Amino acid sequence: MAIKALLQKVTRKEAKKGITAGEVILSTHQLCKSYQTPHGNLKVLKGVDLEIKEGEMSMIVGRSGSGKSTLLHLLGGLDRATLGKIFFKDRDLSHLNDRQISEYRLKHVGFVFQFYHLLPELTLLENVLLPTMINGGRDQKRAKILLSRVGLSGRADHYPSELSGGELQRTAIARALMNQPDIVLCDEPTGNLDEQTADQVFDLLIQLQKEEKTTFVIVTHESALTAYAQSIYELRDGVLEKIRKI
Repeated sequence: MAIKALLQKVTRKEAKKGITAGEVILSTHQLCKSYQTPHGNLKVLKGVDLEIKEGEMSMIVGRSGSGKSTLLHLLGGLDRATLGKIFFKDRDLSHLNDRQISEYRLKHVGFVFQFYHLLPELTLLENVLLPTMINGGRDQKRAKILLSRVGLSGRADHYPSELSGGELQRTAIARALMNQPDIVLCDEPTGNLDEQTADQVFDLLIQLQKEEKTTFVIVTHESALTAYAQSIYELRDGVLEKIRKI
């Protein structure tokens, strides 16, 4: 079923309980990303304009290979744009050097990936602590609070190999919130989960959005999950279109 047609049928009461959107916290202007390949110049993003408001849960849908992950990596400072601008609170990220970009990622952005990226030799508590340990800190109190909020307070001393996929993703979410970021970027956060576990993870994201008052941007190919979002965009062939605002 086409995404727009599906959106007309999807309803979920939680979608109407989100935090009221505030000021624009992250935006792009004519954002382009190209890669040189043996077959020529591959244009992945073609002039993307996007506005993310504070406290909003936004979702970007699209087929695999549409450029969703590329866009998320640009927003998070993991990659540089070919052309165009990215603004974080009116600060142009294209003017930042590598050290400043690293500082932006560490202080202002949290990441949740499809494959979790937890370190297997560390316990859950240590994995959640990682963002603060980079700066020499160890705020164990907040890490334990976050593990409790994601329902894993009794697993703090366990290792990733001892957890289910849903528990691994909940740990990754706790880690993403450790530094109290302004925005959390989620790349296919339910891509490795069954339907029931995926619903639980998104319910958790909604709950944490309220508790932490954090902005979430989620990219996914699972268009049915858009019922959780306040703003919905579709990325197709490198072009972004806003579909719905609740």
